[in-house]
Amino acid sequence: MVMSVMTTQQAIVSETLTIDTIFSYSTSTKPIIAANYTFLGPLIQAYENDPIIVRVIYKLAQPTTIHWHGMFQIGTPNMDEKRLIGPLIIRRQVEPNGQLYDTERILMVSDWYNVVARRKLSSWYLSTNNPDGIEPIPDAVVVNGKFSQSLFVTTSNATRIRFRIINAAAFSMFTVSIDGLPLHIIELDQTAVVSCTVSSFSINAAQRVSFYVNLNEFNDTFVPPDLLPIKSVYIRFRADVEMYPVDIRNYIAPYATQYLPYPIFCNPLYLATLSFAPSDYPQAEQLHSTSYLKRDVVSVPASGWAKIRFLVNNPGVWLLNCQIDCHMDAGLILALIVGPKQLVAQGYTVTVNQLSFC
Repeated sequence: MVMSVMTTQQAIVSETLTIDTIFSYSTSTKPIIAANYTFLGPLIQAYENDPIIVRVIYKLAQPTTIHWHGMFQIGTPNMDEKRLIGPLIIRRQVEPNGQLYDTERILMVSDWYNVVARRKLSSWYLSTNNPDGIEPIPDAVVVNGKFSQSLFVTTSNATRIRFRIINAAAFSMFTVSIDGLPLHIIELDQTAVVSCTVSSFSINAAQRVSFYVNLNEFNDTFVPPDLLPIKSVYIRFRADVEMYPVDIRNYIAPYATQYLPYPIFCNPLYLATLSFAPSDYPQAEQLHSTSYLKRDVVSVPASGWAKIRFLVNNPGVWLLNCQIDCHMDAGLILALIVGPKQLVAQGYTVTVNQLSFC
């Protein structure tokens, strides 16, 4: 999707979301919860400080929640929940790296399960039939609501293109690359960064990465020889198979899998990663000590650690949880109470059941 240039005047952005179940693919018998009868949900975009009014028409029998991922819930911690997915793009009035690209595309990548998680996957994962805790393995990769192992993207005669990559997966980490082109990363989660050039990058569940490409830098030396020369770019999303306890060739016992990072999500508190290294690497304590990186999703190595800092300036009860859905269902989640006295003064109460999560 090529995004048109928006005006910089403050405007009210209105959207109506009809929440219902659909069968998104003719070959699948699995119903999914969708907004406006499409998967993914519709794009909502606005400029910073623009009011956004969302009218919800809810047609399901069971309750659900909408989670505004990556946004600060100032004074509204009760709105910090999750489930339905769709792109929400908040633009700055002056983008720090806006001079580097002319147009942009939004690509939301996810994994796909052929069975309903709540009916089969969760009960199996947490049952005695799965004593080793093997996570359910996704059946496919979905990009912008379409099945794909890689995505072919036309350039529409543009030369400098920004890509906003959103990982909405329940489990998978992906490696992103484009044949023949360097990727210039300019934003991680919601933090603008100095442009950094890479050939590929990994993106974990719930993370966002923005980069731009310049087609004048195209080098066909790095294009697979079986592809014909065409005026387009070929972007690849490769699921990192090391994340999975089994693969299509051989079964690997869970205790034999190599250590891998697992995403932990904390919203709305900004996290700054000081180290991703395993715990047997003491020098990691000083890594990045002069260049902290602000993110709201941090990959923590298995049997390792990550040191974080955050500014405690937003009273509320916030979740710190793993972004792998089955891990969160198994209990990898806790609540952080920020400013309890301020919350009491504002009339908030904490029940005994809620307190047990703290």
